[in-house]
Amino acid sequence: QKKWDIIIATSGRLMTACLGAWIAKQTNSKLYLDIRDLFTDTMDNILEKKTLRILMPLFYKLEKWAFCSADKINVVSAGFVDYVKSIKPDLSPSVHTNGVDKIFFKNNFSTDQVQLKPLVLYTGNIGDGQGLHKIIPKAAKEFKNIQFRLIGDGSARELLTDNHSNESLNNVEVLKPVLRSDLINEYQKADILFLHLNDYKAFNKVLPSKIFEYAATCKPILAGVSG
Repeated sequence: QKKWDIIIATSGRLMTACLGAWIAKQTNSKLYLDIRDLFTDTMDNILEKKTLRILMPLFYKLEKWAFCSADKINVVSAGFVDYVKSIKPDLSPSVHTNGVDKIFFKNNFSTDQVQLKPLVLYTGNIGDGQGLHKIIPKAAKEFKNIQFRLIGDGSARELLTDNHSNESLNNVEVLKPVLRSDLINEYQKADILFLHLNDYKAFNKVLPSKIFEYAATCKPILAGVSG
C-alpha cells in the first residue's frame, strides 16, 4: 500500500525474490535482487528422479521473471555470474560474498584444553543439499575415537536420527538449533569444524556461507565439497 523507491529482496528462497519483484511491479519501484542460491539449478538436481520434477518449468519461469524484473542483481558467488547472465544477458551482476557477524571478532575461539575425543562440529541446515546422512554414519563407524556433533535442523535430519544402523553409534550427537550465544560456545569447544555438500552438479558453483563463519574462528576446517 506504500510507495517505495527501491525494493531489496534476497533469493535464499526463490519465492522471496518473486515477492520482491511483484511488490516492485505494483509500486513502480526499482528492484535490487541479492542472489544467495540458485534455487532452480539446485532443485533440478534434487528432483531429478522425483515426481515433483514436473514443477521445474514453473520454477524456471518464476526465476526468469524475477531476474528480468531486476534493475540490479548481486550474487554471493562468482560461480553464479554465468548462470544469471544466461537468463538476463544485458545485466552485469555484482559479486559481494557473504560476510561474518561482528560477534565472531569479539570472542576468542582458541583453547588449550586437550580432549580425550577430538570434537568435530557441524552447524547449519541438515537437508538433502548437505548430504550429511551419506557421510557421517560411515565416518563415525570408521573413526570411533572422534566425537561428531551436528547442530541444526532440516528435511534430512530424520535420516540421521531414525536410522537403525546409527543407533549403535555413541560418538554422534544430533542436536536441535541453538541460540546465537550458545552457538559461539559450541564453536569454542570444537577442535575441527565440518562442512559438507551433497554430490550435485549445481553445487560446483556455490560458495558455502558457512566457510566465512568457520574461518573467523581460526580453527581447522574439514570440508567435503567440490567446485
